[in-house]
Amino acid sequence: QRTSQEVYTTIPTLLAFGNRISAAAGESANVELVTKVQKIGGNGPIMCNAMLGYGAELTYMGCLGKGSPLPIFAPLVSRTKEVFSLGPPANTDALEFQDGKLMLGKCEPLNAVTYEALVQAVGLPKLRQLYSESRAIVSVNWTMVMNMTGIWRGLLHDVLPELRKQNKRPIFYVDIADPKKRTREDLKACLD
Repeated sequence: QRTSQEVYTTIPTLLAFGNRISAAAGESANVELVTKVQKIGGNGPIMCNAMLGYGAELTYMGCLGKGSPLPIFAPLVSRTKEVFSLGPPANTDALEFQDGKLMLGKCEPLNAVTYEALVQAVGLPKLRQLYSESRAIVSVNWTMVMNMTGIWRGLLHDVLPELRKQNKRPIFYVDIADPKKRTREDLKACLD
């Protein structure tokens, strides 16, 4: 309930929110969202920030904005060696309650993350150079990046053989995130 622009009553718990939604079945409901804070999120930016916090020098390839990174990512971008944005980021509305959090993800932009998009944004010669200069390569959020397995296959075919020729073996860290969201066949292909 809202009594003024600044004064309103929140729904305190996930249970109460669920009951409010259930009560609207067969009817309609209007639930207002009040934005308290906007911050960067996503597996890639969070991992990047953590690694930068430990003094890692890194190049970031991921979705930070179409064409160039969005202003919200400026602190992260300013600390990286180089950034290649593959498109607009996904967004999540995190509804926080006393007894938990409900995250409503809008992940459609991640569908554009493909091996072809990576090569287009970075360039194959530059991608080979960056990988050959790296001590570690980090790949995160396989669960939500539906084309990640295809990206790995492209790297295996076009980039990693060059590292083998140079006798380079960087650490390849993979965080598949929450595999319950993907099919068993997808998971088998990922681990193959």
